Amino acid sequence: MDIRLAVLPQQLIRARFAAMAMGNMDFFRQSIVRKHRHLLKTDEVRETFARQVFHSITLTHVERKGFLRHRAVVHSRIVMGRLSKPVTHAERTYLKRELGAWRIIHIDHMETGIPEPKNGRNVPCPCGSGQKYKRCCGATHPVAQS
Repeated sequence: MDIRLAVLPQQLIRARFAAMAMGNMDFFRQSIVRKHRHLLKTDEVRETFARQVFHSITLTHVERKGFLRHRAVVHSRIVMGRLSKPVTHAERTYLKRELGAWRIIHIDHMETGIPEPKNGRNVPCPCGSGQKYKRCCGATHPVAQS
C-alpha cells in the first residue's frame, strides 16, 4: 500500500494496524516522520509483530489541529494477544502531514490490559474516550457482561 493513499489521519492508523498484523515493515517504516525513522529497530519490531495476534482496532477520538489542519491526534484501542486471553492496549497517536502523506510523530501508550472500573460501570472510561466505562472498555470486559 502506498502511504499517500491515507487521506485522513484515521486511515493511516487503520492501515498501520493492518501492516502490523501482516508484518509489513516497509509500510510501518514509511508511516513514521522522516526525522524519527532512524530510531526504529526493525528487527526487534518484526519479532514483536510475529509473536502477537492482532484482533481489532477501535478509534475512539480523532482531532485535527493547526491553522491548515496538518496535525492530528488519534486515540485508539488495540485488542491483541491469544484468543483465550486478549489484551486491550490504548494509545494516543500524534500525526502530521509530511510530503503529501500523514505520518506519525509520537505515540503515548495510555493503558495496557482492560482496566477495572473504580466506582462502578457509570464512571468515565480510563482509556480517555469520553464514554462511560460500561459502553467502552467495560463492554468487552467479561465481568461487565454478566
